[in-house]
Order: sequence, then structure tokens, then C-alpha cells
Amino acid sequence: MAKGEKFVDKYGVESAQIYKTADLSIIKIPGPDHFLYDPTAPTTFDELRVREIDDAGKMDDPITVYTDPDTKTLYALDGRGRTLDTTEVNRRRKEEGREPVYALLLPFSGTEKDAVARVRLFNYHRRTPTPSGMGLDILALRKAGWSWPDCAAKLHVESKDPEQWAKRYLPLAYCIEEVRAAFDARELPITMARKFGGGEVDGSAALGKKEQLALLQLTREAPATTKVKVVSPGKRRRLVQVLTNGASEKLNAGNKTVAQIVAATLAFVDGDPKMLRGWPDVAAIVEGTMKKGV
Repeated sequence: MAKGEKFVDKYGVESAQIYKTADLSIIKIPGPDHFLYDPTAPTTFDELRVREIDDAGKMDDPITVYTDPDTKTLYALDGRGRTLDTTEVNRRRKEEGREPVYALLLPFSGTEKDAVARVRLFNYHRRTPTPSGMGLDILALRKAGWSWPDCAAKLHVESKDPEQWAKRYLPLAYCIEEVRAAFDARELPITMARKFGGGEVDGSAALGKKEQLALLQLTREAPATTKVKVVSPGKRRRLVQVLTNGASEKLNAGNKTVAQIVAATLAFVDGDPKMLRGWPDVAAIVEGTMKKGV
């Protein structure tokens, strides 16, 4: 791996040494048992991107790599998709007897703890987090040594009580995949997370796989008279919109304020604590109620 040019300003840093390589086999994609594992990262190449890179004959966007201090193994920190795409490009080029494409590698200079947080930050810049994704990220950050307030800050959440906020989502990290999918689809309210994942931060009180599946089935089969109707995320967003503008304009001043508080509370429960900043007394009541659990 030969030294390359100085890193340029457009990548968001003052200066850094980058490297060029055509041998992408030296870069490992973190697996499920690795602390840098990202369940949302691509697991195979993107055919369109492969063609674009092959046609251009270069990969301008760098791959940020974390070096394991013990084994010196390079792990893709940011650019896992680019690693897979460029690897496929070079596989095809080798078969056809063509010159390989060189990738730019940027060494990550932070600690293991910093690397774990960096993966989470990349995720939140790319996509809207799901409830279970939030829980998994909180668990990863905690294992890396970040405090409760740090977890909230890294995940772009403002809360008067970061620990209680995080503990609402953390049980989802100990739920099995089928249960997490149900929470992400809003089939189950976040207040039920502890019933599956337990209330202990280390997951020691989580139900086993069979028990979680049984409880999920029981919840789904509950009588219609006792089952809570779950409103889709789209309808909830529209409801918030009409309560804060549009239809609320037809209300008198007192009722308009009530409508806005209801809308802010809905948004708060869905994970946006900023919505209740204008009503601290209401926020305190809602947070106090949610602390009591199911």
C-alpha cells in the first residue's frame, strides 16, 4: 500500500495522510461479533455503483479504516459499500486482464471508543433510525464506555433525563429479530419493550427466544376489545400536522393550545423530545408517567 497525496479540505479535515491501494482484501468488514458491526450496512455490492466505478476507472470517495491496535487488521469504518463495490470492480477487471481501480484509504485516528461512536453518527446522517436501531446503538455506545448523556448526544437526542430515555429503548437491543421488527413496524408500543428485553441494562432479565415468540404471538392474538389500535407512522405525522397548523386555526385560543400540546406529546412519545420544550410542565408529567413503565 503506497503513500498517496495529502488529504484535501473537501473531506472535512485540515490535513491527513491518505493511501492508495488496489488490494481491497486487506480491509475487513466487521461481522456481527465485532464492536464495529453495523447491521444496517450493505452486505453485497451495488451493481449500479460497480458500473459507475468501472466506467470512471477510479474511486474518488475515501474509505475510512480503523486499525486494530493488537492485530493491525484494517476494518472498514465508513465506506463499507464502497469497499464491496470496488472489490467487485477489481474482480471483474482481473478476469478481463484490465488494470485495477485504486481506492483511497483514510486511517481513523481516534480510539476504539471514538470509532464506535463514529459508526453511529454515520448511520444517523444516512437514515432515520428505527426504534430497535436506536436500542442497538445505545447498547454499542454503552459497551464502548459512553455515558448516558453521551449516548443521547451522539444519537442527536435532547432529554432532561438521558438515562431514563435510553433505558426505554435499550431493552430492544435484547429482543430477537422478529420482535424488533414488530416494534419497528409500530405494531407494538415502545412501552412494551421491557416485557421482552427486560429492565436490566445488561440484558440479564430478557426473555429467551421461545418466550419472546410466545409473548409476541399472545399479543397479536389478544381480543380486539383489549387490543390497542396502533396508528401508522404516516397517520401520526398527519395528525401532528393538522393539530399544529391547518385545522387547529379553526379553534379558539384555549383549544388551539390544547391541540398543540397533544401534537407535541405525540411527537415526544415517538422520540422527538424537542417538541415539548415549550411546555416543560407537560414534559415533566409525560416523562414521569413513562418512567413508571407498562
